[in-house]
Amino acid sequence: MNTQALITAGESVFATISGKTISASVESNIADVGSLVTVGLSLLERNTEFNVSGVVDGLTQILSGVNTTVQAAKTKAVNATASSGGA
Repeated sequence: MNTQALITAGESVFATISGKTISASVESNIADVGSLVTVGLSLLERNTEFNVSGVVDGLTQILSGVNTTVQAAKTKAVNATASSGGA
């Protein structure tokens, strides 16, 4: 289970939407909470019948997709004009 990738994907979405980087003190807090989340999810995975790692991986992919979508929405499209020629 890669909770660090999930956290990184969440941070990327925040940075893309806000246009700001995360401060060092917030990074430290995120790392601490991330450790607790990892322990909690590991306990959950041991005591349940569903694939917690798969859920974490799926959420990571969703956040990565959201980040890509937001980046695309914030990027100005390049309009290419089609040339029409006749013979």
